[in-house]
Amino acid sequence: MDETAAASLSQLRLAFKSLAKSVEKALMTEMYPGSGDVSARSYRSLHIHAVTLIPDDYYVREVLALDVADDAPEKQKLAAVSLQAGQMVDYLDGLLKSDPRIAFSSPDFDDIRTLGRDLQEQILAVTRTTLKRALSGIDISISKGPIPPEPPEPPEPPAPPEPPKGKRKIELDDESETDDNLDGMI
Repeated sequence: MDETAAASLSQLRLAFKSLAKSVEKALMTEMYPGSGDVSARSYRSLHIHAVTLIPDDYYVREVLALDVADDAPEKQKLAAVSLQAGQMVDYLDGLLKSDPRIAFSSPDFDDIRTLGRDLQEQILAVTRTTLKRALSGIDISISKGPIPPEPPEPPEPPAPPEPPKGKRKIELDDESETDDNLDGMI
């Protein structure tokens, strides 16, 4: 494989990878309407370019051709494009790595830089979908009419006061007690 063909295949690989990422994002966020036809058209266009670059490759020409009906549901079209684009990227990676004359780049640092953001978007999309599904089964009704106030409860009456302690009368007999007995008491 000459350098021009290798460069073209590398660009084609990036295009398929970009398409696969966009389709995956559309599937994760459930943005199906209208995206299935656009994705299928993009894949078919890239596939034609791949066949012109590698005309003798049966796998690219026959196996990786997109075979989905035009009247298929959008989700089915997206799923088919996602599968085929992923396979095409893997196959082109293998072709580019197998040629020792081509210096294959190390990991794609753009993917590593955006990994956190992509994970965050996927987690948010899954969370949003899960919450929508969970809340769809809950029926909340709020009455808009005025709620009549409840009458107040009367306070409890206070406890009755204790009867006053009366004076006690103590009588002492003059005969039985003498002043001697009262010495320490007064």
